[in-house]
Amino acid sequence: MESSEWPVVSMDFGRPEVMIVPILAFFSSLVKGLSGMGEALVYGAGWQLFYLAGFEEMNNLGLLAGLICVLQCTSTALLAFGNWQQWLFYIKPGLIFSFAMLVPSPVGNHIREVAPTESVQLVLSVTFLSFALLKPIVDAISAFKTKEVSRPPEGDADASEATEPEPSEAEANLKRQSSQLPEAPSWLWAVLPPVGMVGGFLGGLCGINGPPFILLTAITGLDKVVARNLFPMGQAMEAWTFRLPMLLYLQRIRLEDAHLYCIGLFAGALGLQLGNCLAPKVSQKVFEWSMLLFLVVSSLLVLGLLEGKPGAFIALGASILVLLLRWLASRHLLVSRRLAAEQSGSGDRETNSSPNLFSGNLKSGPVAEGPEGPVQVYGAAEWSVPDADFTPCCAGKPWKPAGLCLCQ
Repeated sequence: MESSEWPVVSMDFGRPEVMIVPILAFFSSLVKGLSGMGEALVYGAGWQLFYLAGFEEMNNLGLLAGLICVLQCTSTALLAFGNWQQWLFYIKPGLIFSFAMLVPSPVGNHIREVAPTESVQLVLSVTFLSFALLKPIVDAISAFKTKEVSRPPEGDADASEATEPEPSEAEANLKRQSSQLPEAPSWLWAVLPPVGMVGGFLGGLCGINGPPFILLTAITGLDKVVARNLFPMGQAMEAWTFRLPMLLYLQRIRLEDAHLYCIGLFAGALGLQLGNCLAPKVSQKVFEWSMLLFLVVSSLLVLGLLEGKPGAFIALGASILVLLLRWLASRHLLVSRRLAAEQSGSGDRETNSSPNLFSGNLKSGPVAEGPEGPVQVYGAAEWSVPDADFTPCCAGKPWKPAGLCLCQ
């Protein structure tokens, strides 16, 4: 079926398919609340799973693009309202990223309208699978190259800033904003245009414009504060200035489906709030693995794993190898950290041993004095004994500092 021949889908509350929209909106927004990104990935993958389950309405990629677009427009508007000071701080790289996403979005939108639905679904599956496999590969390479470096906690800088005198509340807020926000690295200016163009194309195609930027963050280790501000800035311009007006013009977003968008936004708000509350309590490792496994399984099913298609089994083998590599990298990083901790502990024990209690050079001369008499010296050597807790070693034998016996 050609995408240009999509039927107009008007779902009423009497049909069970209506419940799919709030379910996907809730769980995709939950993911966004936990990680700050990825809601479109989860929404699109879940949409395809429901289509494979027999819901023919989920074959309507126009409705999918409209639902994701409205969800993204709402979330970016709320973020812009709440984080306008951060957005002003990153306005220059944000504009570069925004225009880079805006330019190729019409190309993706045109392909979605004229290409066969099966081809678009194949592109979506490959996108999901590529992201799900590239992310563990990048993490594995980073784990093998990781070297333990001691650095202060992230909160130290903030604590030191808080001790400085602050003339007024307004100046304090302004100073706090400028001191806590990290600068965008210089190399980011050259990387944002190509990343934004790939994301903009995927956004116009299906509304899923996050994978390129998420991979950029994983590969480069871009600061989370910078990433969480730049990505919605680029997404906002592409979604508000082109994608939403174009979907309205093409009647992919229709008034008859207003109830779908309303319940989707309501469920999405609940999921976003729950994700924000659970973020400090949920293990980041468990969350990432769960999301990657979900994307891999959904992509393999769409590629035809249950039907026995060769391409799906090739993708399955590649997925197993990549996930095994990521697991080995995790074990390697864990062992490295354990060895580093043991070496650090042994170094501390050596530091707290006899060199800390005794100082000086071995030489012939008088013996060191204890609190009640001289300490016997062997080997014609003199030890200068600092203040220490002297305790009796044994009856009739010399005294010793605590922790070191000189009787023998």
